[in-house]
Amino acid sequence: MTPLLGDHFSDEYKWQFIKDNLKVGSVIKFYCNIAEKEKRFVIIGEKYDKKVFALLYINTEINLYFNPTPELQALHLPLHCNEDRPYIDHDCFVACNALIPYSYDYLAGLMFNKIDIYLGTVIHTDLKNMMLLVKTAKTIRPREKKDFGLFL
Repeated sequence: MTPLLGDHFSDEYKWQFIKDNLKVGSVIKFYCNIAEKEKRFVIIGEKYDKKVFALLYINTEINLYFNPTPELQALHLPLHCNEDRPYIDHDCFVACNALIPYSYDYLAGLMFNKIDIYLGTVIHTDLKNMMLLVKTAKTIRPREKKDFGLFL
């Protein structure tokens, strides 16, 4: 079996890379049990103790079964594939209608074992637009938004 790129880095380097890159705005890709496949996510918020992150799905298209109304569809931010977004390889949508919590320890463990789950960082305007959609989303409880620093 061919070694992974991350196998060539020291543990110290990996932990520093995780410390520097596992943060709000990061795009990561890993196996999602709910979708039963690898998915891309954006880290959109973190709890005050920095032990839990809130993630958003990046989807190829809007699922009309779960988002049948224009109001729900409007909570999906379109991202067009271009040089400013090297973390995507096709046009897609960020689902800003629900926060998916993951612990820092879980994500750090994934990244330590496979450093290339980190795909990059979203540009500032995209992050700002995602946060605005999350903050105004009626599909997310105000308490949940507040827990992750995403309240108005």
